[in-house]
Parts: sequence; structure tokens; C-alpha cells
Amino acid sequence: SGDRSQMASLITQTLRKVRLGLGHKQHLTNRIIESRLKTRLEVPMLELMKKEELRMRTRDFDVLFSYFYGRIEIVEELWEMMKRQGKEPNLYIRRSLIHQFGKAGRMKEVENIVDRMKQLNINPDVRTFSVLIDCYGKAKNFDEVSRLRNEMAQLNITPNI
Repeated sequence: SGDRSQMASLITQTLRKVRLGLGHKQHLTNRIIESRLKTRLEVPMLELMKKEELRMRTRDFDVLFSYFYGRIEIVEELWEMMKRQGKEPNLYIRRSLIHQFGKAGRMKEVENIVDRMKQLNINPDVRTFSVLIDCYGKAKNFDEVSRLRNEMAQLNITPNI
């Protein structure tokens, strides 16, 4: 109990420094997040992040999306937090979100992410197309699978599946 309290105090102080721009070293933020996760204090960490209105970098979200892969409720919370902070996800995060939402059968969220990519003129890479094709295939939307394969051909992208 004392170790958990001490860890929580250390993380709270560090997160406040990060929020205030004093803890500007990226590796420090990632190390704090990873150490917090390793102590299995996941829910308190997320609650602390929400309570503190922690401003995180895209890389911080990247670490969290990877760690919480497959836990769609937490992924969704992180995604909403990222949007509230006005952060645009990198292609890796977008691909992870597409895969996780697709795996959960939440194709509307997949479509929203793809639509946002189009708005920003971001073309999917071969890995992102592969994830999209997998998601739509599992959803038995073969018309969309065919459309995606045609789009890949138009962009001169060779499938890797």
C-alpha cells in the first residue's frame, strides 16, 4: 500500500510537471506511463489523466493505445481524450484505431477515421489498406473490400496480404 501511494504521488507530481511544460523530455513521460502501467494501476492512471486534464503528446497516446490494445472501452476513452485535446493521430495510431474498432465490429468509427484521413488528404499506406480490408472482410462487406483493392491499384500500392 505504501509503495502504491508513493508511486501515485510521484506520478501525480510528474504529470503535473508535464502538464505545466516543465517535464518536457519525451522519454520521461513515456517512462512514467510505462512504469505506472507495470504496477497495474491502469484505471487510477486513466482517472488521474482525466482529472488533471493532462495535455499529452501524440507519442504518449501512441504508447497508451498500444498498451490497451483490444480493450475497446479504454481505447475509446483515450480516443475521445485525444480529440478533446485537438490532437491529430499519426498514421500508426489511426491504423491501430481502425483495427481495434473494426475488430469490435464498430465500422462507423472505422468510417469516421477514414473520412477524416480523406479530409486531411492522407492516403492509407499498404499496412493501413491491409487492416481496412481485414476489417471489412470480417464484417462481410465484400463490396468495400473490392473498392479498397481498386483504390490500392489506382494508387499503385501492391497488397501484402
